[in-house]
Amino acid sequence: MNVEYWPFDQPMNRTLFQRPNGANPSPDVPNFCWYEYGLRVGIPRLLNLFDSMKLPVSAAMNAAVIDVYPSVAEAIRNAHWQFIGHGMVQKSFDRVENPTEVIHQTLNKLEAFSGHRPRSWLGPGLGETLDTPDQLAAAGVEYIYEWSLDDLPEQMNTTSGTVFAMPYAIELNDVTLFCIEKKEPRVYHESFRDAVEVFEPELKLQPHILTLALHPHIMAQPQRFLYLRRTLDMLQRRPDTIFMTCDEIGDWYKSQIKQVVA
Repeated sequence: MNVEYWPFDQPMNRTLFQRPNGANPSPDVPNFCWYEYGLRVGIPRLLNLFDSMKLPVSAAMNAAVIDVYPSVAEAIRNAHWQFIGHGMVQKSFDRVENPTEVIHQTLNKLEAFSGHRPRSWLGPGLGETLDTPDQLAAAGVEYIYEWSLDDLPEQMNTTSGTVFAMPYAIELNDVTLFCIEKKEPRVYHESFRDAVEVFEPELKLQPHILTLALHPHIMAQPQRFLYLRRTLDMLQRRPDTIFMTCDEIGDWYKSQIKQVVA
């Protein structure tokens, strides 16, 4: 679950509503309200859903949310969602002046708030510089979710040791489906159903990881929320499927590697 902070006095990170003259004003009230709806209405709706289904959730949360939206951060903490690093604000690392400092600020703030230092990281906008994996590894991050190049984790060598490139939804991301490709809401459930159909015979050879990459201002809209609920119900009913947090996926994979080596 991506939980983000978009400053009102800056250009919006993504836009849904376009002005007639094509301008990109600041403040951008319609698009700010679209995002704000996700925090005001979407997060409570999603909290209720995942609680009712007893499903674990990882929250890739901009650390500034703790100060700007304290009730949102506290509700997520109280629900025991797992926090993973996601920068201070929603700003891609190729536009950040001091990425190393931001990484440490993010991890320190999330640790102070939650009592647990994040071991996983999802870069804002999936953005990196050439040095980001090295910087994350040096800060103690073990699992990086920008490098979605396989159905299973892959080891990545850095200047500070090995990290793991973790599967993350790119094509099945709600941003891709609904903000870029402009799909109908029902396509969400259909896409996951079709992906599972392909995965099913392949499970005889190896497991697969299927990530649900969600944004509350997108997937918690009522016309789409219905299909998220149907998708979760479909997956939960399958005897060959389990739900895990980001860290749990990484820990499971590392345990399998150790067994093979042993």
